[in-house]
Amino acid sequence: MDERDTSRPISKASDRMLRGLLHEAANVLFSQAERRSALQQWGMNIAEARGVKPARLAFARKLAALLNSLWLDETAFRWA
Repeated sequence: MDERDTSRPISKASDRMLRGLLHEAANVLFSQAERRSALQQWGMNIAEARGVKPARLAFARKLAALLNSLWLDETAFRWA
């Protein structure tokens, strides 16, 4: 069973600037149409189902989780 609460936005307990940067990064990556990654396609599927604003917020949350796991594992992001 998944115990994450995905109905809430990015936690306001974190640094305000970090939240802003995550949101900005999500906006940029979400709107680029040249070369789509699996992460961008995931966001587009949410946008079609729920709308653009919730999709961008979900994209920012997923991006934060991805960056955190890459940082902890010390691995590089592979686009494909």
